Formats: sequence, C-alpha cells, structure tokens
Amino acid sequence: MTKQLDQQAVSAAIAKAEKILAYDIDDATYNKESFKNIPFIAVTWAYLITELRLSYIGENIGSVEEEKENAKAIAKINEAYNEEKHTKTMQDIEISINENSTEEDKARALLKMYVIDERVDLVAPLITEIYLLGSELRELSPEYFNFTRGKVNERYKKELILSSLDDYTDKAEKIIGYSLKNSLSADEYEYIHVYIMLAWQFLKLQSLGCGSPNVEYKEIFKYPQAINDKYNREKHTTPLECVELTANENSDELDKARVLLKHYILQPNPWEAVEMSEKICQLLKTKGKIISIEEFEEITDYINDRYQEEFGK
Repeated sequence: MTKQLDQQAVSAAIAKAEKILAYDIDDATYNKESFKNIPFIAVTWAYLITELRLSYIGENIGSVEEEKENAKAIAKINEAYNEEKHTKTMQDIEISINENSTEEDKARALLKMYVIDERVDLVAPLITEIYLLGSELRELSPEYFNFTRGKVNERYKKELILSSLDDYTDKAEKIIGYSLKNSLSADEYEYIHVYIMLAWQFLKLQSLGCGSPNVEYKEIFKYPQAINDKYNREKHTTPLECVELTANENSDELDKARVLLKHYILQPNPWEAVEMSEKICQLLKTKGKIISIEEFEEITDYINDRYQEEFGK
C-alpha cells in the first residue's frame, strides 16, 4: 500500500525546524548547549526537505514504513518546537562574524546561509562538523579536531569568494582590457591568458550558475589569488566596456581578435572568450617565427570567420 506525502504537514514541520535552528544559532540566544542541539534538528530538517522535493515531482509515493518515518520526523520537530520561544525565522536572526571569529561562529553563519538557500547537500557535511566541534573531540583527538576546524574555515573562505565573484571578474576584466589596449609580447600575453583569462572564465561560470555548485575551496581559491596578484589599482582603472578597441574588415587579425575577445567577455560568453584569447596567444607567438602556412591560416581563418559571424553584414 502506498500513500502520497502530506505536503502541508511536512512544510509546517520544516518551518518549525528552521525556527528552532534559528533560535539555536542566533547571536542573541546562542550558547554552547544550543550548539550541541543543532545536528539533531538539522538532520531532520534535511530529511524533510528532501522528502518534500521528491513529492513535488511524484517520486516519493512510498510504503507504509516510509510514511511512518515521515511521521516520526514530524513528531520529533513538533516535540522540540516551543511556540513562545521559537519565534524568529532564519531571515530574522543576526550572526556577526569575521575572519577572526571562532569556527563555531563561522559554522553558525554557514548553517544560516545553507538553510535559507535549502542547500541540503551542503548542510549534511556541515552538520557533521558542527557535531564534532561541539563534542569532546578536542580532548580525545586534537589532531582531528584541528582538521575539522580547518574544514569549517575552508567552507567560510569559499563562501567569501562566491559572494565576491563580480568583484573578482571586474578586476580580471580591467587587467585584460589594459592588456588588449597595450601592445604586449607573446610571453606577457600568455601570462594574461593562462592566469587571468582562465581565472575570469572559471569565476564567471560560477557567477552565471554554470559552474559546479559543490566546488571545493582548494579548487577555487587559486583563481582570485591569481587576479589579486596581478591587479594594480593604479594601473588597471578602466572597465573593459570603456576600453576603446576598433577593427573593420580590412584590419589585421590581431586587431579583430582583440575586438572579438572584448565582445565575448562582455556578452558574456566564457567559452568563446577563452578560445579567442588562445588565438591571440598563438598569433603573437607567430611574430618573428617561421611556421607553416597551414598553421598560420588556421589561426587567421578562425579569427576572420568569427569576426564575420559577429560583425559582418
């Protein structure tokens, strides 16, 4: 026998769970004991969110046993919920943190963010870390305790990067615009392509929602670092859209490629932008070198075809 999920009851339990969690992590009501209670409620919240999502697409018409599990989860929330105490939603509470805050405080801020965004995939591992931080792990295994602290710090730093994607891509675009406006050697532009252009592509894809939602801090942090290492606030002042680059059908391929790269970045079209940047690299490397006619024509034909496609009449 199967039965549809009671979506109304589950939604009500989820709302209550979020208020309980909000109370446990709010600056005004948080304490060490409430921190220890977080995993219990958060696990149930994650379970109910998943069940509700499945019900919307008709994939959790389950057995009697599953129905009982859902009822148990709802009962746990109802038992923990206090209408007079648990009054604030996640959006209502305040959590003040900075880079020097404790890992417990950073974990609280992360949990607030993940619950609001319903990021069940990120809540699950964070729950484990919160549990370990609130346990006797510090005394039992200082090494693993420090490892857990490190994971929370990485999560926090990753979210800082993800919240500043536009700032980093703007800086990268100023660097690229400066490079396109000024004549560069092949080696100089190769550096721009490898470290700045590819960083722009990765971060722009993230900002467009096309990157991996579960990207690790160790993978993402190198890109903002590369941009910040090259960025000079006194030199890289002009936004890319304000950089004057001109070309027409009679221009050489390098000028056309510069205009195309600017065009693709501003669209934005990260894949075409990187491809055109690679062609600029290849074209600059041909200067003063003997290469085959076929190799050279492959580069110039690609640029001319793209220019005609984008700006031809």
